Formats: sequence, structure tokens, C-alpha cells
Amino acid sequence: MLGCRKRGTPGEVYDHASGRGFVDFHPGDYYDALRRKNNQVVLLLVEAFGGLASGGARLLRFTSRRAKDKKRGRDGTKYSKFHPENYLSHHLSAISMAAVYADACHIDDGVTGLKQDAHAAGSSDEE
Repeated sequence: MLGCRKRGTPGEVYDHASGRGFVDFHPGDYYDALRRKNNQVVLLLVEAFGGLASGGARLLRFTSRRAKDKKRGRDGTKYSKFHPENYLSHHLSAISMAAVYADACHIDDGVTGLKQDAHAAGSSDEE
């Protein structure tokens, strides 16, 4: 995702156990944002059940404090009239819900694929 810089000498075989050897440069998915536009990119690692890695949770707590700051803070989030929440709980639940929903969509796609395979196998037996 974030890429890999070139290291080692060409021709040297990379050894995964020791971490030594040649690794070629790989730009990664966010190369343009990181190197050309000098943006900050943070990886939020979320597991399938909605759990968030500690670094991501720490970042969201920091941005929550920053949004609450009277002098420099600005929170442009549109909260529901019926469920007023604070910045942190709103964004944590939205990120967790997105991870769970994406996993459910992948499961549904897998079930659809299995049904199609079973239907194709059943129709070929009849012929």
C-alpha cells in the first residue's frame, strides 16, 4: 500500500527470514499523494468485525481533540438530529460499520458465486 524503497545490491537474493538481500523499488498505491503532493497518509487498519488497530484509534482521538479546540478546531461533520454524537464516537462507528458492511458484501458475493456454480453443475448434469 505505502510502497517500498530500493535496498540491497542488485543480483543478491532476498531472504525473508533475515530481511537481507535486494528489494526493487515499488511505488505503492499512495505514491502520488506521498511523494509528489507531500500529503500525510495514515493507514487505518480495521478488521472484519470492526475492530480498529491502536494507531488508528489514537489518530481518531487526536483529531477529535483537535476538532474540539476552541481556537483552531473546526468540526464540519453533519450529525443526525435524532442521534447527536460527538466526533470520536461518530467516526469510530462509521469506520467500523463500513468494515463490517464490506465483509458482508464479500460474503454475499461468495454465496452468489457458489449458487451460480451449483446451478451450472446441475444444468450440465441434465444434458
